[in-house]
Amino acid sequence: MTFYAAELDGMILGFYALEPLGNKNFELDALFVEPRSIGVGVGRTLMQHAVEQVRALGGVTIQIVSDPYAESFYRKAGARRIGERPSGSIPGRVLPLMQIDVKQTEVQS
Repeated sequence: MTFYAAELDGMILGFYALEPLGNKNFELDALFVEPRSIGVGVGRTLMQHAVEQVRALGGVTIQIVSDPYAESFYRKAGARRIGERPSGSIPGRVLPLMQIDVKQTEVQS
């Protein structure tokens, strides 16, 4: 797993992690934006970076097990819902399973 961070003046504004799944597929294992930095483009910048990193590595897809409240964010980033997964931490909760096809995706501003 590889982690990337967005920082400004030595302060971490957000981060994400990419996990290779094999066969040119990757998972966005984490994406977090510091709450005071939400809404100013940090998340969008991190997603653009993730797509570019996967492209540079020859990858074709990024899978995301999304929080339900973040689904619209990932849709704006070019993801589509491909299924659901049970939450590993909250019994009975179902999480959207999403996928970005990196060769066709441009993250929206």
